[in-house]
Amino acid sequence: ENNSVIIAGFGRFGQIVGRVLIAKGITPTLIDNDPNQVDLTRQFGWRCYYGDASRLDVLEEAGIVEAKLLVIAVNDVEATLEMAKLVKERWPQVKIVVRARSRTDAFDLRELDLHPIRETFYSSLEAAKQSLIIIGETATAAGRIIKQFEKHDMEQLEATLKIRHDRKALSSQMEQGRQDLKTLLEMESNSLET
Repeated sequence: ENNSVIIAGFGRFGQIVGRVLIAKGITPTLIDNDPNQVDLTRQFGWRCYYGDASRLDVLEEAGIVEAKLLVIAVNDVEATLEMAKLVKERWPQVKIVVRARSRTDAFDLRELDLHPIRETFYSSLEAAKQSLIIIGETATAAGRIIKQFEKHDMEQLEATLKIRHDRKALSSQMEQGRQDLKTLLEMESNSLET
């Protein structure tokens, strides 16, 4: 198949990516290991391959050789890592957008020089923002607090990546990160009061 975008895993995460692409006139090729999901997507006219997307033959059949982008949205953490490594090694020209199911998965994917999207991170930030508004913060203040937290958390992720196998350094860095965040949020709160 000749297609510029392949989505591996068409569950709740992959479906949203696919729907947005379709809305923009981009029809991705899908790979899924659930036969019911494959049948359903085919009924709606999607091009979908059945199989384990971390396998070389499945990726090649779906058109990875000609692809510009692979969206890795599978549930299996090991398959995600295998697929990312395989594609980076065999087809370095293919860009990868990848979901991380946890912070630990995000570390593993960052070590491959990828920029994973943590599965619940942005929805959790939105829940925190709504919580702040409900308990009395203005929408503007809540938005700023969340942006500060997001920036801080991303910086912490990068800093932790370098020392994640050193428990003592990791513990110290995490405590410092908590203190830094507290200071940052206090400064934000003080600037809103003046």
